[in-house]
Amino acid sequence: MIDSERAPLIRKAFELVDEKDFGHAFKIVRSLGLTTRSGRPIPKQSLSFLLRNEFYAGQIVSKTLRIKGNHEPLGSEELFQRVRAKLHDGVSHQVEHEDFPLRGTMICMKCRRPLTAGWAEGRGKKYARYRCWTKDCKAVSGSKEEIESNFVLLLGLLKPNAEILAELPMIAARQWGSRSEAIAAEPKSLVRRLEEQRSLKLKAIEAKVKGELAASDFEPLKASIEQEITRIEAAMASLDAEKASYADLMSQTRLTCWIS
Repeated sequence: MIDSERAPLIRKAFELVDEKDFGHAFKIVRSLGLTTRSGRPIPKQSLSFLLRNEFYAGQIVSKTLRIKGNHEPLGSEELFQRVRAKLHDGVSHQVEHEDFPLRGTMICMKCRRPLTAGWAEGRGKKYARYRCWTKDCKAVSGSKEEIESNFVLLLGLLKPNAEILAELPMIAARQWGSRSEAIAAEPKSLVRRLEEQRSLKLKAIEAKVKGELAASDFEPLKASIEQEITRIEAAMASLDAEKASYADLMSQTRLTCWIS
């Protein structure tokens, strides 16, 4: 079950580490009231350990076993991997998505986890590389040019032909069963996340009024929360659009079957 008090702050900690650094995230979520289960202010070591826990990314890990759990994750696998990479190498910098567009999207061929990316130095030069950060794996390591060129080639091979396009409505119909269940559950999750962000905004205002949160920290945090609210509202609108698109495809499928 989602902890309605602590989960929003843990989720925000992931986002803040991804945007800035661990020290900034620790100061903010602690000022907003993140505590241990016993009610004490959370120590730095505990928050660091918590942000490395794959359970919060939806995974259950025990020794060599790693499976997707039935519980709702507090963040995406991609977000978790980016945060873990930053905590691992201790680098406090903003993730440069524009330099590595496939970061967090491409997955390792061995461990099936998203690849990270960054700049490596050698012989007085900097080299852009994608790589696997998973402990005891690291099966993938390649230059930005090599990885992205191969990705473009793959997209060319996957270009649909006229026959596949004609079958698209029926393909969509076959997928509708499993996807419809997810669509039914997603609105509840999005509504809860929207309420969490609004609650965080109130907590931030209260912390600022009490002097527990400096104005220099409050303004960026407020902007971050408002951006997240905008993203959630956009996701809700996108979900409505997806429902309409599926309904249209189903209508086309019935028409295609009737003509056949």
